[in-house]
Order: sequence, then structure tokens, then C-alpha cells
Amino acid sequence: TTIFGTWVPTADSFAKLTRSLNTWPLNDKAKEIRAKFSPVDSGQAQCRPVSAPMLMTYPVTMVLENATKQINIKTDWLGAQRTIYMDGRAHPAAKERFPQGHSIGHFEDKTLVIDTTNFTDQETGGIPAGSGKHIVERFSLATDGKSLNYSYVLEDAEYLSGQVTGSAEMSYRPNLTVSGIECDHDIATRFF
Repeated sequence: TTIFGTWVPTADSFAKLTRSLNTWPLNDKAKEIRAKFSPVDSGQAQCRPVSAPMLMTYPVTMVLENATKQINIKTDWLGAQRTIYMDGRAHPAAKERFPQGHSIGHFEDKTLVIDTTNFTDQETGGIPAGSGKHIVERFSLATDGKSLNYSYVLEDAEYLSGQVTGSAEMSYRPNLTVSGIECDHDIATRFF
């Protein structure tokens, strides 16, 4: 009856987003950076978690918690956590930047709407993002009560020549917990 609880994005959702990276409207600056990209330099190889939307589709345990005046999202992907402020505050000055961005949210009926800006410089699949990255996400409970629908609109004028949109589905998994296993840099780099 609620979006709060433990969810796992479907593997299909992650695969769909990963495949879509090749169709993102990259500008020339982003194309040049991506052409020089090596997977060894990726955030994953360096034990730095990706941010939304990739983080929200990665098929690992994700817990949405309703706390006082904020919503916490904890994931089993490199210890990534997000805080969504629900107290009506605005985003901070652009010079204040965070790995998962700064998120403010509100409900539209039963749909959680999250607006996130103020990201640090990062990459997803070799596609750069930075202070201009802006994403609006929506989380809504499916009619079956066992699935969560996720959608997003992503803009980044520094690296994208247009918007990127997408969606994913998450399955309710109340018996799973976030493991808390930390990333080992030496092991992570072996996979790349």
C-alpha cells in the first residue's frame, strides 16, 4: 500500500538503461570524453557508486525509508545512499555539490516526485555529467501493490543536446536487507 519498503529493480530495467546509453544525445564535448574513456577509470572500478538514474535501476536491494521531513534511499550498490528533503527547502548554491546530488521531493497524489541537482563531476558508462546535471524522478506504486514504477527526465546542458527519459520497474522484496559489504578497490579493478 506504500512506496516505502525494500525493492529490487528488475534486471530488464537495468539492461534497458545500459543499452540506451548509446542513444543519448551527447554533444561534441561529451563524445570526445566518451571516446577516451577506459572502464578502468569508471566510478565502479574506483569504488564510487553511480548516481540516478543508473543507481535507481541497478538490480540490487534498495530500501526507501520514510523519516521525519526526509526520505532515505539506501542501496546495496557500493554503499550508495540518497537523502530526499521533504521540508520545502530549495536547492543550495550551485557551488555546493554532492556525489548523489541534492534532492528535494514532494508527493503528487501518491507519486513521489524528486528533483535533484548539484551533482559532482562523474560518469555513467563513459558519459560525463557535472554541475549542470538535473534529474526529475517519479516513484509510484503499481496497481498490483508488488511493483514500483520509476521514471525520470534527465538534462545536462554541458554534455547533452537534449533530454533523456526512461523508466524502470522494481519488485517488492520485504525479506531482503542491504548487506553493507564495502567495495574493495583491488578486487573492483580486476573486473575492468
